[in-house]
Amino acid sequence: MDVVLVTEEDLEDALLPAGNRRQPLAALHRADVVVLREHERERVEERVRGSMRVDAAVWSVRRELRFVEGGAGARPMAFCAIARPEEFWAMLTETGCGLVDRMAFGDHHAYAMADMVRMVAKAKNNGATGFITTEKDAVKLDKAMLERLGEVGPVCVVRLETKFTDEAGIVRDLEARCR
Repeated sequence: MDVVLVTEEDLEDALLPAGNRRQPLAALHRADVVVLREHERERVEERVRGSMRVDAAVWSVRRELRFVEGGAGARPMAFCAIARPEEFWAMLTETGCGLVDRMAFGDHHAYAMADMVRMVAKAKNNGATGFITTEKDAVKLDKAMLERLGEVGPVCVVRLETKFTDEAGIVRDLEARCR
């Protein structure tokens, strides 16, 4: 089964190496299922369906942040090395985080102590009380890096959880497709 996640940004993005898309939108005709983000579906579905097969399904997902480790105080600084960090910033803002600043690195960035020094200086300059980052980024931080960030305050780690909005409907759809 060919399942493809398409975001609103994907519709405007360029193919690699200039952008993040690996294939042209016309490749959606091979997909059995296209997954859209719940909050984008109204804006995206009609355009995506124009590239899909008639018998292909559209499923929706909902994304939520879960704070899994620590707290960063009332004035945290966020950092990440992910594609489209603006979405992470927006989700943090939606949860009520009063970000004092943020720092984005290139997707899959390998952190170095020099990055920690720059972040600590920026955080101190802005009166930050700690840091917030993603699970993906937190696993790349060694003990010395965490200690350096600790000069400002704790590092809070958040998990991005994605769930299908209609799990029962998807199970029925899968069962029907597997017969």
